[in-house]
Amino acid sequence: MTAPTRPALSDDAAEYRAVGEHTVSFVLVNAIAAGSLIASFRAAALLFRTAHGRELVDGVTIPTAAVIIALVPVHEVLHGLGFRIFGRLPWSLIRLGIAWRVLTPYATIHSPIPARSYAMASALPGAVLGLLPLAAGMVAGQAQLAVIGLACLLGSTGDAAVLWKLRSIEAGALVLDHADKVGFTVVERNR
Repeated sequence: MTAPTRPALSDDAAEYRAVGEHTVSFVLVNAIAAGSLIASFRAAALLFRTAHGRELVDGVTIPTAAVIIALVPVHEVLHGLGFRIFGRLPWSLIRLGIAWRVLTPYATIHSPIPARSYAMASALPGAVLGLLPLAAGMVAGQAQLAVIGLACLLGSTGDAAVLWKLRSIEAGALVLDHADKVGFTVVERNR
């Protein structure tokens, strides 16, 4: 998820101009996540009960909650790794932090990258911390692992919103994190 306030951009970012904003508000993303929580848990619980004859709610424990909380910074580090690997940005152009005024951890970039790279960096935490543990927990009958995966997947709602916004953007178009909202700005090099 993007940072609610943008630090200074890299020197080369001044060479670009905005050509399109693709964003949603933090409030909307949080409302979608909250609204999805009950429906998602019910669907997963039904599948888990059908497959294993046990209740998914058994995986909702204090240790499980502690693991979920501990994975929040890991989520942002995975974004940073995605920007580093897929966007080929040096660490000096990647910033991880917490926007205290909205209690939102973030990973942001200080230079434009191709939309495809941005999409891969956006999807990485949800896939690694959400989809994989959820699927493994459901298949293996491990309620705690499934709950961790489901929580991390719901924690990727902002990333899903970014991916939704990226669907109409050409893979090679250059994008930059938006300063105040969830999403990005498409940019072009100044002529």
